[in-house]
Amino acid sequence: MLLIDSGNDEAAEHWLRMIDHAHQLVVPLRAEDEHAEAAALLLEELAARDEHSARLASGAVAIVSEARTDASAKAQTIASGFRTMVRSAVVIPYDPAMVGGVLRFDALKGATQRAWLRAAAEVARGL
Repeated sequence: MLLIDSGNDEAAEHWLRMIDHAHQLVVPLRAEDEHAEAAALLLEELAARDEHSARLASGAVAIVSEARTDASAKAQTIASGFRTMVRSAVVIPYDPAMVGGVLRFDALKGATQRAWLRAAAEVARGL
């Protein structure tokens, strides 16, 4: 399995080659309007590019992270909107262990661990 953090520069040649060879697309975003809009535009461009890219877009997994303690309702709204565009959208709750520094799974709250496991299962289901 090869994972690539692409930086989402859909005009870059290396990004397009990555898309041409991908089997599963994961779209991570924070629960913020500008992040949701950018991700939606990226998926729309992929859907219009070619058949393979359109399959990747519709079969993608969106992972919506609550970047702040007060982002729960917004994250749910954003995820709900993405569920019409992608195969699955998973919300990751806010967790102080995800802010800065080294990320350790065992330092995450139980709800956050379960959310990441759901996200990983959704990605694996698409392979």
